[in-house]
Amino acid sequence: MLNTYLIGKHLNPARGEPLTESCCLCHRQPDGMTTGHQRKDVISNTFMDVGYLRFTNEICEYCAVCLGYGKPRTEHIKNYSYIANEYSLVRLKREDIWQHLFNPPEPPFVFAVTYNHKKHTSFRAPVNLSRDVFHVCTENEVIEVRPAAIAELAQVIQDWYTICKDTTQAPTWFTKAEILQGCDNFKRIEEYGTAKYFQQDAVIVPYRCTPLLGLLVHALNKAPMRETAIKNQERQ
Repeated sequence: MLNTYLIGKHLNPARGEPLTESCCLCHRQPDGMTTGHQRKDVISNTFMDVGYLRFTNEICEYCAVCLGYGKPRTEHIKNYSYIANEYSLVRLKREDIWQHLFNPPEPPFVFAVTYNHKKHTSFRAPVNLSRDVFHVCTENEVIEVRPAAIAELAQVIQDWYTICKDTTQAPTWFTKAEILQGCDNFKRIEEYGTAKYFQQDAVIVPYRCTPLLGLLVHALNKAPMRETAIKNQERQ
């Protein structure tokens, strides 16, 4: 199963002429059914990922549409995070990513997350065959995710990113930057609970400066204010 096929089949690709040679990007062979386009009509001289290309002159309809061929720029798939499998392609808003990291679709599927909405991910993304261990493709790397193995880490960073005051700004106990780098605000640590902070920080430390933690923090959403925090605020 090819990554660009899983994605491109849902994008209503423009039909061309039957392939007569292998696709220059996914290497799909002519099969009498798949159509394609001339490479020069789809891939410009400014295409940066030349290392993925073969020296053939045609590109299949699925790879072409994944590169945006025949689509308005606002609809190019590189602009979005997404999950695609045989049955659907779902464009993800940032706040939707978290739930899919811990409940991915039935395989085979492709999972891509964009941080800057500029670089192609479609032809880089691995096709995942398991929900227990899978890979998420970003602009710069492919990240392995094992939901069961990171359950404690996920709970800790969600605790840290829980709303702690009932104000318009809805501040959290700690910011995303502090999850990534650690906190040096001792007053906030004391308010959160010093022992609890250092115990939980020890869970995060092994993941600091890793693409996995960066992905999780990017996807993390604020959790609602909890009852204990509400009671503490009422006593102040």
